[in-house]
Amino acid sequence: MSNTITISFPPALESKLDFIINKISDLEKQMTLPQIKEDNKLLTRLEAAEMLQVNLSTLYKWVKSGKIAQKKLGKKVYFTRESIENALINIDLSDNNQFKTRALH
Repeated sequence: MSNTITISFPPALESKLDFIINKISDLEKQMTLPQIKEDNKLLTRLEAAEMLQVNLSTLYKWVKSGKIAQKKLGKKVYFTRESIENALINIDLSDNNQFKTRALH
C-alpha cells in the first residue's frame, strides 16, 4: 500500500520547478546519445569476425549465404552491430563445428 503526499507550490515556484525538471530530462537524453551512436558504429570485417568469434572465411561464407548483412562504402565492407546481433539469433550454428550454442551478452 503506497501513500501519496500532494504539495502545493505558488505558481511562480511551480513554473521554476517545471523548468528544472525539463532541463534534467534534456540532460538525460543527451547523456544517452553517445551509447546510441556507439551501437550504430560500423565495424570492419575483422571486428565483426572477432565479435562473432569466427574466422574471416566463415564470415565471408555467412555474408555470401545471406546469413549476415554487410554495408559497402566504396570498396570497403562494414557491418553494423545490429546485423551481427541478428546473425547471432538467426544463424544455425550447427554447420560451424566451432560452436554448439551461442548467446549474446
